This record gives sequence, C-alpha cells and structure tokens, in this order.
Amino acid sequence: MTNKRYTAPVTLFAALTAGTLLTGCGLVRDASPPDPGAARGGEAVEEPAESPTETPEPPASEDPAAPVSDGDPDWIPPSFATGWSFEYDPELNTHHASSEGTGCDVLFAQTTGVEQAREDGYEPVGALDHLLENIAERTGNTPVEQPATPYRIMADSGETFEFETKHATFDNSEENRTLRAGVLWLDDAELVLSSSCPTDEWDDQQFDITMLVGAASISNA
Repeated sequence: MTNKRYTAPVTLFAALTAGTLLTGCGLVRDASPPDPGAARGGEAVEEPAESPTETPEPPASEDPAAPVSDGDPDWIPPSFATGWSFEYDPELNTHHASSEGTGCDVLFAQTTGVEQAREDGYEPVGALDHLLENIAERTGNTPVEQPATPYRIMADSGETFEFETKHATFDNSEENRTLRAGVLWLDDAELVLSSSCPTDEWDDQQFDITMLVGAASISNA
C-alpha cells in the first residue's frame, strides 16, 4: 500500500518550546469521559439506583496499573523510576515522564480511530511523517533523520510488538534536540511512544531511557 500524506484533521501534534519536546498523538480523540473511579485507582462511586431492579456497576480495580479485561489496547507505563517525574493527562490519555536535570522526556500516548484511518489508506509511518513535519513547521528547522532502531514493547499477553520508528535531530534556535518516536496500530488503537533530549545529552541518557521504556507494557493486546 502506498503511504498517504495526512491531509484530514488529526490530533497528532508536537511542540518544541523552552527546551522541552512534548508530543501528543492520535487520529481521533475518544470522546467518552474517563471513569472517575478508575482514574483514582479506587472503587467507583455507585450512583443511586433509578429503580429497585437496576443493577449497580461493579467496582473498579483497586490496582490502577492492572490491565483492563477488555477494550482497546493501551499503555501500562512505569509508575515510578528514580530520577524521573511522571504526569498523567486523563483528557488526552498521555503519560509524560521527565528526567530531572537533563531536559529529557518520554511520552506514552494512546488514541483511537485506526480502523477508519486504514480504510482511508493511511499507514502508521504517515503519523511519524506528520509529526516530523509538524515540528519543522513550528520551529522552522528541518529534521535531519538518522537510522532508527525500532521500539519493541512486550504486552501483558507476553507478545512483543515492534513500532514503526523514526529518529531525527532538530537544530532549534536555542538548542539542538534529538527525537526518537514510534507508532503502533493495534485494532482501533494508535499507540505512540517518543523520547527526546537535548542532543548533547542524548547519548549519555540512553541507558536510563531504555530502562524506563523497557518497564512499560501494553494491555489488551
């Protein structure tokens, strides 16, 4: 299949500002609101029954990292790593890890809409091309691509998945920054994994980034 350029509206974006690369991703945002009980990792609050015959919802898992029994594939990111701070955005369903004192970032993101994208003739590599083009447009700097080692992530099922991956360096007005980004399509889900650093920190931080990424897995795959 020929790779098509993204021309339809997408939510994949990138911003390279203040020395920090943050990538959001996706083809279609899932409009369903997150379960507040699941987001807290505790039991879901039961609403008053509308009638005596109504069956209450079962409680959410007490373990926020426990895989969901069904649904779209999603990330099980590391919950802790020495030297990293973590932030979860429930609206975008992104997990962002920042390396303290280095300016390096790792992002795990998931969205839906892949089935329609496939029908429209898109391929995962198109999301990566769009990402690099978006950064170039925002910064005015052309990415210099390099050979990329694919991300390989193990699912909770034990199967290992290989991501379509690109590796590039951007010559920003304030600093050079290196990015390695990967996209995986599973069922209707698009999973995006990216890591970035100031270029002069990239090589020195690869061990810590590799350890962090290696601690992640994919649920429902």
